[in-house]
Amino acid sequence: MRVKSNFYYTQLPGAKPKELYYEILRGIKDHKNTARIQKADLTQEEVRQVLHAVEYDYPEFFYVRLFGDGCSTTRYGNKDLEVEFQYRFPSQEQKKRIQENREFIRYILSHLPKEAKRSQYAAALWIHDTLIRNIRYDNHAFETGSEESPDAYTILGGASGKTAVCAGISKLYQMLCEYEGIWCIYVSGKNRKASKPEEDAEEGRHAWNMIRIDGQFAYVDVTWDLQEDEKEMPLSHAYFGMSDEQCGRRHKIEPRYPDIRLPRCQENNPLNYYIREKAFIRSFRQLERYVQKVVREKRRKFSFQMDPQGMDHSILRSRLEAWMKTYFTQEAKEISEWSWRYNEAMMVFDYVLRYK
Repeated sequence: MRVKSNFYYTQLPGAKPKELYYEILRGIKDHKNTARIQKADLTQEEVRQVLHAVEYDYPEFFYVRLFGDGCSTTRYGNKDLEVEFQYRFPSQEQKKRIQENREFIRYILSHLPKEAKRSQYAAALWIHDTLIRNIRYDNHAFETGSEESPDAYTILGGASGKTAVCAGISKLYQMLCEYEGIWCIYVSGKNRKASKPEEDAEEGRHAWNMIRIDGQFAYVDVTWDLQEDEKEMPLSHAYFGMSDEQCGRRHKIEPRYPDIRLPRCQENNPLNYYIREKAFIRSFRQLERYVQKVVREKRRKFSFQMDPQGMDHSILRSRLEAWMKTYFTQEAKEISEWSWRYNEAMMVFDYVLRYK
């Protein structure tokens, strides 16, 4: 059963913006190019807030252009307000693409394992893993922008072309989660180059998601879990189930309109992948027990997340690297070779072991 949160609608300030929101939905449903409300004394910024709310709440509207050429706002003397928007495709092509997209969604979710259907967490994780196995980041679209590569910024990028930028990937994840009955919203902002929020070294616009399962909220960034070496290394889950603090290490939430209130994502988040997998490490003694178990079970791949507990990430990474080298060369005699990958900002470490 599909879950539609209309979260950004709930964040709109006042009755008139919400009325305009639903008039736009009605217009799109009826394939009209305009939406009009009466006695609306809204500023242009308030209108933009409404348009972004529609865009964020409805990733399935990939065929509608709410911004850009041909999109405008008209104010009449009696304070009526009319918003004009455009459609990206002719009517028949639009119907075809909508149908193809519905079939794609059904096809993907038809492969959801039975055991994953019993748990929203398992389903959300399966969707995440399926996307990172099958989608690649569209660097060309990132460089050229949405005007030249519009599909990559919508669900069509991942659904049809198997390549997309963060906006398209996040919207596709949102839609797949919604179809599986999982509360999921689109989150926008900027990315940080630095792992320390106070350094505030920003790179550019970015998009990711927030999910709610069993009353708990957490962030998910499918885009940054895409890894080119995933066939060799474990699938990356560094950005699945982030708390507010973890998200803030690489993300700066900056919605398209002010005063938005996102739910709190608690620390030691129960939706965190590593906590869920009992691979969230708080001490070197715990790490030793964890790695011993891995070797005893002769697992070829394993991952864990280290709790920095206020320690500088680069110092902790160096200590951990030295510890693992000593352990594999002096204690774990059955290990002949190992390779590793780390995410210093998130303190996530992935290993591949080779046994004698």
